[in-house]
Amino acid sequence: MNIKTRILLSAISLQLLGFLVLIHNYDQRVSDAVLENQQRQVRQAMVATSHHLDAVAEQSELSAQGLAHAGEIVFETRLSLSAHTMTEQTERLLRRNLLSFSDALGNGLWFEPYALFPSRRFFGPYAYRQEDDVHMSWAFNHPEYNYHEHDWYRQAIPGDWDRHQPRPKHAYWTPPYIDSGTSSHPILTLSVPMYDAQQRLIGISTLDWSLLTMMEHLNSLQLTPGSQPFLYHPTTGVYELHDTQSLTVHTTIPEWSAELPTLPNLSIHTRHITVHGEEQLLMVSQSRSGMLIGVRIPTHELLVSVQQQTKETLLVSAVIVLVFTIIIGLLLELLFRPFDTMLSILRNTIHRNADAEQPAIHPIRYDANNEFQPIVQSYNQLVQHIGDFTQKLSDSNAHLQQQQSIIAELNNNLEQKVAQRTQELANKTEEAVHALQQLKLTQKQLINAEKHAAIGELVAGLAHEINTPIGIGVTAMSALEEHVDDIDQRFQKNALDKSSFRDFIEFTQESVAITHSNLRKAADLMGRFKQVAVDQASEQRRDFELTDYLQSVCTSLLPSYKYRPIRIDLQCPEKLFVCTYPGAISQILTNLIMNSLQHAYAATDAGHITIATQRIENHITIRYHDDGKGMTEEIRARFFEPFFTTERQNGGSGLGGHIIHTLVTDLLGGEIRLESTIGHGSEFIITLPCTA
Repeated sequence: MNIKTRILLSAISLQLLGFLVLIHNYDQRVSDAVLENQQRQVRQAMVATSHHLDAVAEQSELSAQGLAHAGEIVFETRLSLSAHTMTEQTERLLRRNLLSFSDALGNGLWFEPYALFPSRRFFGPYAYRQEDDVHMSWAFNHPEYNYHEHDWYRQAIPGDWDRHQPRPKHAYWTPPYIDSGTSSHPILTLSVPMYDAQQRLIGISTLDWSLLTMMEHLNSLQLTPGSQPFLYHPTTGVYELHDTQSLTVHTTIPEWSAELPTLPNLSIHTRHITVHGEEQLLMVSQSRSGMLIGVRIPTHELLVSVQQQTKETLLVSAVIVLVFTIIIGLLLELLFRPFDTMLSILRNTIHRNADAEQPAIHPIRYDANNEFQPIVQSYNQLVQHIGDFTQKLSDSNAHLQQQQSIIAELNNNLEQKVAQRTQELANKTEEAVHALQQLKLTQKQLINAEKHAAIGELVAGLAHEINTPIGIGVTAMSALEEHVDDIDQRFQKNALDKSSFRDFIEFTQESVAITHSNLRKAADLMGRFKQVAVDQASEQRRDFELTDYLQSVCTSLLPSYKYRPIRIDLQCPEKLFVCTYPGAISQILTNLIMNSLQHAYAATDAGHITIATQRIENHITIRYHDDGKGMTEEIRARFFEPFFTTERQNGGSGLGGHIIHTLVTDLLGGEIRLESTIGHGSEFIITLPCTA
């Protein structure tokens, strides 16, 4: 099978498939559209009928309410009217009210027992329509009928209802019923309670509505020959008008009506049901009278127009497929004629080269001016390019052989160069390792230098602090020596009296006390300075009391801030024993205090440094806080980096923060956190284990 035949069959197959899909889609859409349109028409008719019946029902309620109001007026004027006058007046009211509402079958005023006259238990005039005229009847006012016990009366005023209480609704519709005294057809009675001036029940007004009247309004829902409008009440069943000529109403309770009482109170409700094996469309609506208005339409009657439309669509589609097939065949014949010409030229070229030892590709000649002309030109250009490429391939082959000899020579020297580069790389690696060792040694030397510098400052402060109490002791001893010489001279001359000797004794006691106090102070300072210095110089772990040790460190640093308006406040428990490295704690606290003195405060600034400790289970928390300048976010982020300082021009090494972090995390096994804000000082939170 050649390509032309394949294309023709493929085009026809695709066209048929496309038409089938389109026809199916179109048929489905048309069917849905027709069904939806017909259902919309039924729904609109239902809405119009429902609105019309609700309007009539509302007019009935207004008419019954007006009649009830008139009955209440009659009740209020009962004492001023005679029985005859009242009878005539109520008859006129009923006639006028019934004539004003043409859809009503009858109306009446029904008073409670002995409500109007103490001697009359019944007073219930009734007006009814017969042969286009209104007639009056008092036939229901006798004990045999006893209208007070009938359902249409008790629905508005139940027998057990307190007559001094108003009813919850203003109007009540009864289910359809047959009253032989008024009509042979089912009727609906609308009852409206009547009240006196004290809102006590005095009776009801009624308005009777024939079910035939509602059924006549439903004739507009007979949209198809098989359509069946109906009325439904939950207590009495389904009412259908089977004969429009004789107006005969049939009451049934079919199986499909079992679900109707559970329908929600919507404007229109649609569902599909099956009646005697036939699928039907059911639409219902809730009316104001309490009855459901509905219509049943056989589904096949709605599909008649859809089926007709489908037949017409299939016929048109078949004609289109036939015409399209003929057109495709003619177009393929016209399109493939130049192709056959080109195929013949190429076959002749192949035939000429069939017996040649080396095929020769030559350009072809094509004189027709059609879509194949650019193809022929491209083919001839390809032939030219193949010739050029063959020549270049020959030249490249010679050049490649030359390059292969060069590559062979380079390969011989490659191993020597690799060995030479490997030796150079090993030398560089050794130099880098040596440089790293030197860097670590230098860092350790700088840290030791920082530690010894702190010890030097400590010794300088010790000398300054001890000079004061020793100087006071020397001064006291010098004064005592002068007094001893004076007493000795008086004793040699026998001029020493009791008073002078007593003064000498008192002065001696004062001098000894001053000297003793200052010497003890010097010894205490010496002991504290000695312990701090020894701890800083060594890395021994021992048990000690943390609060007293922190006080010793602060005391040893007193010369650094003694003459500045800066106060250090130590807030610690009295006894807090730990087993750790005191030298590391001393160095940490020293660096923190010196950092605050150098960076947080200017030379004349007043400041307050707080050191607080707290024990939580097996850990000690040390909070160091100063109220100085604070740090920027950049400085706070880099504070613990080695060699980072903002005072490098003033000789700062930048190792203080790094030493603090190293001692806390490595030696003491704890954690440190820095919090600082510009203008609000800095705070270091150090958490250490009680046993390092």
